Amino acid sequence: TVNNESLNLVNQAISAKQGLLASGKLIAAATIVASISGTAGYMLANQLNNTPSLQPVASTDNSLSQQVSDTDKGNIQLSALVKSAPHRTLDKIHWQIYDLNSEKPKLIRSSAKSKPDLTLPDGRYKVVARMGQAQTEAEVDIKQGGITQKQLVFDAGFLQLSAKLTDSSDPIDTGLYWSIYQLTSVNGEEKTKLLVANATALPNFTLNSGRYRIKARYGLAEAITEVQIAAGQTEKRDILIDAGYLQLGTKLKGNNLPLTENIHWKVYQTTTNAFNQQQHRLLYTSGDAQPRLILPSGIYLVEVNHGHASTKTQIEITAAQLNEQSDIVIDAGYLQLAAKLKGNTPPLTERVYWKVYQITTNTLGEKRRQLLHVSGDAQPRLTLASGTYQIDVSHQDRNTSQEVTVIPNKLENTLIVIP
Repeated sequence: TVNNESLNLVNQAISAKQGLLASGKLIAAATIVASISGTAGYMLANQLNNTPSLQPVASTDNSLSQQVSDTDKGNIQLSALVKSAPHRTLDKIHWQIYDLNSEKPKLIRSSAKSKPDLTLPDGRYKVVARMGQAQTEAEVDIKQGGITQKQLVFDAGFLQLSAKLTDSSDPIDTGLYWSIYQLTSVNGEEKTKLLVANATALPNFTLNSGRYRIKARYGLAEAITEVQIAAGQTEKRDILIDAGYLQLGTKLKGNNLPLTENIHWKVYQTTTNAFNQQQHRLLYTSGDAQPRLILPSGIYLVEVNHGHASTKTQIEITAAQLNEQSDIVIDAGYLQLAAKLKGNTPPLTERVYWKVYQITTNTLGEKRRQLLHVSGDAQPRLTLASGTYQIDVSHQDRNTSQEVTVIPNKLENTLIVIP
């Protein structure tokens, strides 16, 4: 049976529907039916669905449907503190909410507020909070219409880093690169995991409690130390990097102007083995004309090449000091080659093949030659160490040889006639 009150509600809804639609407001059938029980609700649904004049109109006010969809939701209010430091003010917390109501956890919400207040459908969720490199998490149940308050606890501490070249020097303010490794023990074996890299001069880290290895890199120098992080505590480390500076540059013998092109540097770190023998380990290469390096304190062998000419010098680096090596001298000159056939003919421009040998004399006065350069260019230009050279040139089935002398800081133009 349908009571009079239900029938009145049905009649009121049907008579009012045209006015509601004309004003741009759409009442979902489910909303009205939900307020009417039994047969009256069934009658209302049929009346609304079967009335020809009832056409959908775009909704401009979804407050009623929102109220309905929110009935199966609840609120969660999140906060966090640090173990052993509950009154410390926390900021830059990143929250993530994972839905656990399906086969695989699904990230559904995130927040960067320090104390987020979120509305979620009822169900089970995992809350993950991150602060710096520290992380904590917990599972919560959201109840329909309820408010859940959850406070997560970080088992974390804080690390403040700085570095300097000597005990008495100021902290390094640029060019530092930090790497933080987490140290764990698995079945008695130590495991190392890179946790974070940072290029800030004076970085601050938030880390879970535990052991960490810190590597500070400055140029080609580095220092390594380990630290234990305790919950709620701040660990400060001023790391000593025993390093200095090297400024390189080179010029030709007999010329005070620095060379600016066709330069190649090699820097070797020099050590002494158990037999008191020097060993050289290649540490750095560069094609810059005037490189500036940061190196660990110690002895180095510097080699500079300019074309086929080179020179080597040994230098020492002292902590926090600049070693200026801007005038390394290369004993070299230039050779411009060209070839022509016998007679009044122009220089050849193709099918020319060159071999350049360096001529040296041993302790017995015997001449030795060493192949230094080959080229198929018609008119090659070479940079060579000062001295005597044998030039072999061929063109098709013709060939000849000639000795030339390279003078420091001079250009030798050589035109060779092929008979």
